[in-house]
Amino acid sequence: LRNYIRHHMLPRLSADQRAVLLGHIKTSEQLHTAIEQIAAPWIEQAELPRAPFTQLPHKVAAEVLAAWLRHRQVPFDRPTIERLVVFCKAAAPHKFADIQDGWRLRSMPASIALVGPAAKASAITV
Repeated sequence: LRNYIRHHMLPRLSADQRAVLLGHIKTSEQLHTAIEQIAAPWIEQAELPRAPFTQLPHKVAAEVLAAWLRHRQVPFDRPTIERLVVFCKAAAPHKFADIQDGWRLRSMPASIALVGPAAKASAITV
């Protein structure tokens, strides 16, 4: 898709349209940098603090959650992140949401925890 856009769509843009597009790209890069700075303290934490996370706008929360999962090398796709943000903000404590490859999120009263594939079996046993 990126190559198609680059080879077929971009050449059709006028100079003014290209300038507008470059402005959007620059703004997006600046916002991404700002979000990374905001998220940096959370990325290192073992659990995401739930109260401040729920206050983030949906798109920012999605980027924070994606960065947090990437830092832990947890596989995911964009639809999964969208679903998990809603889960993190709305799930009752002690509920689980599947991610991929046996990874899950667990909602706690004050945080969101990551449960790995090896821990999945022990989390179910009583």
